[in-house]
Amino acid sequence: MVTQSNVRLASNHLLPTLVLLLMLLLLLCIFNLDFVNAGHPFAKEGIRITPKGVVEGTDKIRQNGNVYTLTEDIAGDVKNGVVFIKIERSGIIFDGAGKTIRGTGGGIAIELDEISDITIKNTNIVNFGTSIELCNLDSYPMYTSNIQIVDNYFEFKYWAIKSSRINQFVIVGNTFVSTGDALNFGNCVDVTFTNNKFVGCGLSIVPDVSDIFYGNTIEGKPIVFLIGQSDQVINGAGQVILVNCTNIIIQNVDAVGIRRSIQLFGTSHTKVVNCILDSIVLTNSNDNLIANSKVTAGIVLVNSNGNLIVNNELSKTGGTWQVAVVGLYSSSNNMVSQNLITGTSCCGIAIMDGSEYNRVEKNDISSSGVNNMCAGIALGNILRGGGKYNYIYENNISTEDFGISFSDAEYNMIFKNNIYEGRYSVDMGGSMFNDVFGNTFSGASIYAVYLDRSDFNNFFWNSFNTNTDVYEIRTDIFRLMNATYYSEHNKWDNGKEGNYWSDYTGQDNGAGVGKTFYQVYDNFIDNYPLIQPYDVDKIQVTFTGWKELSIDTQIPDNNHFQLFENFSLILSALTVVSVVAIIGVVAYRYVSKRSLNQK
Repeated sequence: MVTQSNVRLASNHLLPTLVLLLMLLLLLCIFNLDFVNAGHPFAKEGIRITPKGVVEGTDKIRQNGNVYTLTEDIAGDVKNGVVFIKIERSGIIFDGAGKTIRGTGGGIAIELDEISDITIKNTNIVNFGTSIELCNLDSYPMYTSNIQIVDNYFEFKYWAIKSSRINQFVIVGNTFVSTGDALNFGNCVDVTFTNNKFVGCGLSIVPDVSDIFYGNTIEGKPIVFLIGQSDQVINGAGQVILVNCTNIIIQNVDAVGIRRSIQLFGTSHTKVVNCILDSIVLTNSNDNLIANSKVTAGIVLVNSNGNLIVNNELSKTGGTWQVAVVGLYSSSNNMVSQNLITGTSCCGIAIMDGSEYNRVEKNDISSSGVNNMCAGIALGNILRGGGKYNYIYENNISTEDFGISFSDAEYNMIFKNNIYEGRYSVDMGGSMFNDVFGNTFSGASIYAVYLDRSDFNNFFWNSFNTNTDVYEIRTDIFRLMNATYYSEHNKWDNGKEGNYWSDYTGQDNGAGVGKTFYQVYDNFIDNYPLIQPYDVDKIQVTFTGWKELSIDTQIPDNNHFQLFENFSLILSALTVVSVVAIIGVVAYRYVSKRSLNQK
């Protein structure tokens, strides 16, 4: 018989059990305890070298002590995220002996799981998503150490080598062929990267100041990697990576198709000019100049301030790596000026993660892509914080989706822009205290202004042509309390003058202002509608909070600097010098011997 006391007794015993289970689950999450291998899933038809050194899944790998040699070509059909060969034993040499491991375009060819003292050499790895992945979780208490990747050939779809948290990492004499990124490794220390060849691909790395890097080429052109250098010119390289450098000139680099063609880390007062590139990434880099260049996959600034991007032809097509042609993330006091910017299925310019006091001026921006949250200029989005105190002015913006979008953006000034077409000219979500004035909005297919939880914004001196519709969505923010948020404190005039509305039919009061108000939407009105578009040439703005850039836009003469030219020229010069020296030595010995014989 089940009684109330029995139920209460069962509940009293069940509660501690549930608490214990919850505590166990919490510990598993904190310490990342896992009863399966920490790496990727292992293919059913895959190959293992077990922690005890036993080879499973093939008879084509011969073991001799700690050396494992591939005796024949092998093939594996694995999907993305699945491993074909998993090495679980430390202290071994995997020798491909010139043989080939061939995939079908996906998966991981070889994975190393939190092991050390590994050499992989003389192996051809062809047609996998990733050739080698070193699976080293951030929760792992130690760095993997002494990994050597030597004299291999890689053809891959995504990555040749993907790794992190490695100490003593040697990558020497390899060949990388792809249209992806050959290498992606971060938080690695004591890296030796020498004499590697790249075809159609490049590097994506977070370098350490202890790295040794030389003799690497892309399509025969040098990959320039400098740490702590200054006063140098880099001319015609295949890819450029600078760490803690200053006063470097990068010019005439042709690296279309090489992702992250130029990467600056902690670098300042450096100029990128007259280049044709895939993309540029600045991280913790200040007071740099990017000018007179063509960039086909965008520019990204992360924690970088005081930079000038001017007079470039910039474009980007979609993708997940970057949401805009020019992206400013946690970056302030930068100027983006007089560029031709074309975004296909992406935004033109994105200012996010609290970026402040940036000036975006006089650019011609186009953005295509409908229903993808694409905007000519995006001040934040739903996944990242918005920008504050930025100045957006005198830009021409043509778009298929949004002209300018705001998301959690505050205190920005948007003025004297021309915004054409698109679904919405202005899209505001969760944004407040922005000033939008002196702009021309034309041809929006749905709304001129769309408001969602956005309040205390000011609209005046704008010209609304052809489409004057303003719409506010009523957002239920407290459903249980049945509370709806209204954008009720936005202003549509400055107390003396409002906006020009192309469908306003009121009469002039003699001062260029209508005698009657203009109903913007619902009970929100423009009290002083303009009879004619406002003369924006009269607008004067003080750029409060802006710090003048400390950038020298002049390019010094090459004679003042050490010049990095194409390796072939350097090698040719060294060869000539060597030949002349040898001839001189031979001639000297001949003359000396003849002189002695005559005596």
